Amino acid sequence: MNTVFVYGTLKRGQGNHGILHNKSEFVAHARIGNEFTAYSKGIGYPFMAEVAGIGCVGEVYQVNDEVLANLDRLEGHPGYYERKVRPVVCGDGTEVLAWVYLMGNEVPAGVDIIEEW
Repeated sequence: MNTVFVYGTLKRGQGNHGILHNKSEFVAHARIGNEFTAYSKGIGYPFMAEVAGIGCVGEVYQVNDEVLANLDRLEGHPGYYERKVRPVVCGDGTEVLAWVYLMGNEVPAGVDIIEEW
């Protein structure tokens, strides 16, 4: 099994959650630290970069290799987003290492910081 931190359109109730629904195990609501910032391109989906900021709220799931491959396709890994292991803090305070999809550290001009998704 693979531990994955998702944010944005992959969270419950969002448009791409179907990739996870009934095919994964929800672990916890979680937060990734202030070494990260989530941004909006203004086109309906967010991205996160490893740039000091305000962190990001998301969810942690256990997924099998097939679901991870489907997430990779959706996120364009490794060409568009990069999947990296990073620590996230679950709602109960425990820290877990999870796969996280990140943009490069070069943040394009004209994007807005997402305060909460």
